[in-house]
Amino acid sequence: MEKYKMKYNNNILESIIFFISSLLLLAYSVFNHYNNKNIIWKTSPYLFPVMISIIVFFLSLSLFNIGIKEKMQEGDRKKLNIHFKDVAVTILSTVVYYNMMGFTGFVIATILFLSILFFYFGERRIWLIVVMSTGVSTGIYVLFSIFLKVMLT
Repeated sequence: MEKYKMKYNNNILESIIFFISSLLLLAYSVFNHYNNKNIIWKTSPYLFPVMISIIVFFLSLSLFNIGIKEKMQEGDRKKLNIHFKDVAVTILSTVVYYNMMGFTGFVIATILFLSILFFYFGERRIWLIVVMSTGVSTGIYVLFSIFLKVMLT
């Protein structure tokens, strides 16, 4: 496992990851919005990801600025432990969640997705998993679909 550890500047590494994520999310949202020609921006389901990508972009710039200013001595460097199993499980469950939304709808797919991830990452109180998964899913649905009139799957 020692070969997967590397020295890094925490803020610069995170800023690069956030920057790339924001660009990918922005490109995905704009591309998919313009493929749906009958939808205006204010009712587009891709408007919220555009706003999130802009916020993440500015977060990445801020983290990069902090990382540049940070003066790390050689002895202060941290080691990065990469947990490939957790990353793989999260990515795989996200892909399954995305594909499941077409069959079950947003609320049910999100409840199942959150429940599985909560359980996988160590939460064993079933009542808390049910409350959190159901509450977050229905809260997002009510906020975006009913109040903001954003189309969800």
